[in-house]
Amino acid sequence: MKTIKIIYKTTLLFIFATTILSCNNKPKSDTKKNSKVMLKLFNINTSNQLIVNVPESHKEQCIINELIKVDSLGYAKGTRTNEETGEKITVIFDYNNIVTINHSDKSVFRFISPFIVSGSGSGNFKYIGLFELNKKTNNINHSDTRFLGDRIVLEKLDYDGNETLDIIIKTHRKEQSFSETPKVTKILKFNITNIINKKE
Repeated sequence: MKTIKIIYKTTLLFIFATTILSCNNKPKSDTKKNSKVMLKLFNINTSNQLIVNVPESHKEQCIINELIKVDSLGYAKGTRTNEETGEKITVIFDYNNIVTINHSDKSVFRFISPFIVSGSGSGNFKYIGLFELNKKTNNINHSDTRFLGDRIVLEKLDYDGNETLDIIIKTHRKEQSFSETPKVTKILKFNITNIINKKE
């Protein structure tokens, strides 16, 4: 009788251990959520994220993982904390003004997009970034960035289909307060190759 009880307990222990191990060995990919930003912006159902390199930082990156609306326009947003200063950084990705760069190829989709970086101060810094979407892996590489201005209004991005990108902005006069609406129209000229070069 004791022998039967020992065999019974051993069998139960084996079944319990097998169940626990099978639960712990589930593939990690099952727990990854697909990116709603990648689906909205590029119609790609993937767990890969849109990641923006934070300008003028030591290789800090911000995951863009939230869809928001500002003045009825849609944007994508990410936040992170600066590891050195503890400052909270917000990045707003302006997908309304994405410009497709024609020298893409079958495997890579290249595009320019404006984005805004703000921290704990009053600054609202606008940039353009050059991005490359690998169509095979669904990874996005943020390869270059150029500064446009602080608290400017972005009017238009005009791309000639080759290498020239003109960006029309409204900026503040020298004596004008940043709290006021910018009034001065300015055209910024860029040459787009594998990097973004500003034309003088």
